[in-house]
Amino acid sequence: MVRTGGTASTVAPTLTFRPDIEGLRAVAVGLVVVLHAGVTSVSGGFIGVDVFFVVSGFLITSLLIDEVRASQRVSILGFYARRARRILPAACFIIAATIIAAYLQLGPLVGKATAIDGRWATGFAANFHFIRQGTDYFASGLAPSPLQHYWSLAVEEQFYFVWPTLLFGLVIIGRRLQAATVTVQVGLSALVATSLYWSIHQSAVNPTTAYFSPLTRAWELGVGALIATVPIAIAKTPGAARAVASWAGLALIVLSAFTLSATTEFPGYAALLPVAGTALVVAGGIGSPNRSAGLLLGLPPLRWLGKISFSITLGPWRVHTTAQQRPPTPLSNAARVICVLITLALSVASYYLIEDPVRRTHLLKTVNARTDWQQSRRAIYAGATAIMLAVAVSAYINNRAVLAINSGSRNAGALASFNDRLTTTSSAPDSSQSTTPGATTTVAPLTPAVAKQRFLDGQAAVVAAVDAAATLTKMPSNVDPPVLQLNRQNPPQYSRCTASFDQTTVKVCNRPANGPSSRLMVLLGDSHVDQWFPALDGVARARGFRIAELSKGACPPVSGLDVTRSVTVPRLKSIPYPECRTWFAAALRTIVALKPAVVVVSNSNYISHYSADATSHFEGGSAAWRQGLEATFRQLTGSGAKVIMIGGTPIIKGNGATCLTRSGNNPIPCGFSPQYVREQRDVEAPAAAAAGAHYIDVAPWFCTNSLCPFSIDNRVVLNDSNHLTVEYAVDLSDMLGRAFDDALTSSP
Repeated sequence: MVRTGGTASTVAPTLTFRPDIEGLRAVAVGLVVVLHAGVTSVSGGFIGVDVFFVVSGFLITSLLIDEVRASQRVSILGFYARRARRILPAACFIIAATIIAAYLQLGPLVGKATAIDGRWATGFAANFHFIRQGTDYFASGLAPSPLQHYWSLAVEEQFYFVWPTLLFGLVIIGRRLQAATVTVQVGLSALVATSLYWSIHQSAVNPTTAYFSPLTRAWELGVGALIATVPIAIAKTPGAARAVASWAGLALIVLSAFTLSATTEFPGYAALLPVAGTALVVAGGIGSPNRSAGLLLGLPPLRWLGKISFSITLGPWRVHTTAQQRPPTPLSNAARVICVLITLALSVASYYLIEDPVRRTHLLKTVNARTDWQQSRRAIYAGATAIMLAVAVSAYINNRAVLAINSGSRNAGALASFNDRLTTTSSAPDSSQSTTPGATTTVAPLTPAVAKQRFLDGQAAVVAAVDAAATLTKMPSNVDPPVLQLNRQNPPQYSRCTASFDQTTVKVCNRPANGPSSRLMVLLGDSHVDQWFPALDGVARARGFRIAELSKGACPPVSGLDVTRSVTVPRLKSIPYPECRTWFAAALRTIVALKPAVVVVSNSNYISHYSADATSHFEGGSAAWRQGLEATFRQLTGSGAKVIMIGGTPIIKGNGATCLTRSGNNPIPCGFSPQYVREQRDVEAPAAAAAGAHYIDVAPWFCTNSLCPFSIDNRVVLNDSNHLTVEYAVDLSDMLGRAFDDALTSSP
């Protein structure tokens, strides 16, 4: 409890019920729902969250100031008790229900991930969790969490964790200076200005953090709080001016919803538009002037929708996300409408069965000062109980999911670890020349004709396996790796050489070899050259090469071009990636200095229409891409190295393992389109040929003319949306070795 002393009547008048604000909540939640319903014209529907922030800052601060005015004190315990009673029962119930639904509807993989998200959500730290996910390269292919909307609730509660104490600290200081209101306004203005500056800065350099961080969102709540400190001054302005301001504010909100989009740098400067609009509606409605936007916002349907807006806010994302991951095919417009109706029905049930009854119960209400401690304590205990129940559900579902995932043991004949697979795999050019596992073997040179025939014979066998896999309508029982162990089966060696997004200095990553060798093979590219290491290791050892790798996440091996890096959390958005160009120029200089015998190049698809959903992409067109790649090849071949490019591998939109769990174990709907592989090949193969490099077309190793199967020869192909499993990469070691022999013996 904090006492301020003196009179506080100069701080603010008593807050009265505002039907226009209840209607404004309906507008905010409606924008969010429409966005998730797939109405593309309302591309900025996400600004509904910003509207809520301003409204929340105004209402909560008004209530706190009213408490000071009425009782000369503020009960911190009572404040958090009211928040617990208002927020926790419904929020925790929805968290628990979503975790259970994700597990039952989408299987153990999504169920486990949602259970983890739920733990962060119950602790009001979901925003920090999603910041971490959004900056994790190998998590970038994950589907959005059904609980992702809890980030905004976390931001609010983090703000209110410090705001009551800070506010009344300012009031106390102001009392001593005999300027309470001015002191609060100055303090708030400083908070708003600092947070806005940081929001603008972070939006440009780190958009994921900017979107979720309380430091970049505090100014929005602060704007609402500032309005709460000047209601008397606002009320003295002409009613007509206030009415015009409210309509202008509503127009700005609507304008934001239709003009902003997922590609907008947000929050940053762009958030000023919806925040200013909301501030005008809130301020313009003080005193209920005639002909204000309250005429529209105060209509009964909007007020009713605003009344249940809290439950709706947490609803559309979880319903839409769960439904979107459920069928093997994308949601139709009709299905999206059904999702909206389900959201509304669940929200109504949540409000009338949980949220409103708990809020109204006299057992948890603070009646007066004498009962303040007891009643507040009950509310906090009830909130803590709700949290513990949600955490218990999260732990239970997580344990069940882990048991289900771990129940898929490795198949007989499948090796127990990455290193075991590598040391027992070697790709000698001739079957009569065997190699001892773990030993370096140099074989006699092959003639071009023999090497070509070996390559064609091997490819015929692989193509036959691919063709057979494309006809399977049920996954083999002995598939390896087990489907439920995807996204977690790669050992640390698999990606330890890939430079991070922000790294610009080059470090040569020397892969372990079984003995000295005078010949160096350098791997250059993004994570897609790294994915080939399990196969290339056997190829190199059998041919007397040692390996050094230079790779950087989402950074293609093209010279003189700028790519953008996509962030998928909270939504798909492209940001500049200058670190890539700097790193790659240094990598080329390093390779020239190393003087390798062979340089192996490989990269993901940055140029087809798929790239809009990829971790990184290039917007300059295929001709510019080809020129940049050709320039890279010429610089490498000019150093005396034999340059070999491994073509692009398949990509899938989504998660193959999740798809399989919901398709009745039928792998066909979960296969991949060969379109992207062909588009990439048609641009990159001519660039290699023009610069004297050798291009290995791997499309036949993955795809028929119409389908790239989910699994081939009892091996799951992709570990996530676009990286090979270690198992299938190792299985391709012999085929890749034959392709290398063909490349090494052929003329440029």
